[in-house]
Amino acid sequence: MPDSLPSFAQVSEQAGARSFDEVDRAMLPPQTVVETHRHPFALWARVTEGEMWLGVGA
Repeated sequence: MPDSLPSFAQVSEQAGARSFDEVDRAMLPPQTVVETHRHPFALWARVTEGEMWLGVGA
C-alpha cells in the first residue's frame, strides 16, 4: 500500500491518459451504503481520501 493516496488532480490526469473523458468526485458521509446498481459505461475508480468497500457481482 502506498504511503499516500493520489490527489484528485493526479487521478484526473491519470484518467485522461487512460482516455476517460469525464472525471467525477463522490464525497459521501462515513458509513454510507449505496444500493446495488450498474453503470452502462466503463469505469475506473480511485480512492483519494478515506476508504471504500466494493462488491462485484454480488
